[in-house]
Amino acid sequence: MGQVFTDGRGDTHFYPMRTRKREAGFSLKTFILENGAPAQLRTDYAKEEGQGMDVKETLWNKIVDDFMIHLSSSEPYSHWQNLCESEIREVKRSTYRFLRRTNTPKRLWCYCAEWYAGVRRLTALDIHSLKGRVPEERRVGDTPDISEYAQFDWYDWVEYYDPAEAGDKEAKSKLGRFCGVAKNVGPSCTYWVLTANAKVIARSTVTTLSDERRRDPAWQEQMTDYQEQIKAKFGDLKNKDEVAKEIGEGTLPEIPDDLFDELEEIYNAPVSAAVEPDALLPEVDDYNADSIDTYLNAEVVLPRGGIMSKGKVVKRCKDSDLKPIGLRNKNPVLDTREYAVEFEDGC
Repeated sequence: MGQVFTDGRGDTHFYPMRTRKREAGFSLKTFILENGAPAQLRTDYAKEEGQGMDVKETLWNKIVDDFMIHLSSSEPYSHWQNLCESEIREVKRSTYRFLRRTNTPKRLWCYCAEWYAGVRRLTALDIHSLKGRVPEERRVGDTPDISEYAQFDWYDWVEYYDPAEAGDKEAKSKLGRFCGVAKNVGPSCTYWVLTANAKVIARSTVTTLSDERRRDPAWQEQMTDYQEQIKAKFGDLKNKDEVAKEIGEGTLPEIPDDLFDELEEIYNAPVSAAVEPDALLPEVDDYNADSIDTYLNAEVVLPRGGIMSKGKVVKRCKDSDLKPIGLRNKNPVLDTREYAVEFEDGC
């Protein structure tokens, strides 16, 4: 599971947790250390967040008191009152989308969710209150550095250097998969890397696997062996005990049984071509100026013979060279296009 903090405008932070009640306070502590204490905080009335419990009973409430945070909660069964709910939905959907697209083992979902939350904070979103800025810039006031998140896409093939295991020159470069940015570990641009033996390690010496390496038969064989090892060690169908036997207890978290149930139902449901929205859309080559003209086929009421008559816009007027007359303008007063209208009597 995970704890999410957000301002409801894309400045979202995700912290993985193993034990819900015990680690909620630690997530809040980490959030404050990384971003500063918020003036106010709204929760969903969960007990692990101090609601309905003695004020001194939880670490969460102790931190809230120490930093003098105004704590409030949404009304029960009124999820729309908590801006975090919509951000949780976006993080969950995008995490599932990246896992499916890259064929990532589901046990890495927490790394993917944490990575995506970081990408979302640094992405320009279509939210008016951001005024063209990315969410993190709105919070800190300065243009953020996106270098750490601009180097790799989720679960990219990467090459890393591990001096602890390098015996000779040929063994220094190793194959791995990118699993996100390792915050608070080493220098800037340190990343989580999934090794061939199913361990997630932090390394700053990480580069994208070059096209030359990908075409090299020796590296292609390594990539094939890597995928087989990962699948054998913690495939999606393995339970917690089987994974612990393969790679050790506590290496990766257990998958919540219902984590992506509703999303899998949506993605895996059979879709008829007749009702699939994209199937009804014309090809790009079929588009022309008339096909996207919002005035065509519009019903209008115009003065005719001293009375107001109802008609329908049937086509755009053209000159002797068969070129459309007039130019489009966002301001209807300045729009000079001319159209032919057919009235109810056929004229």
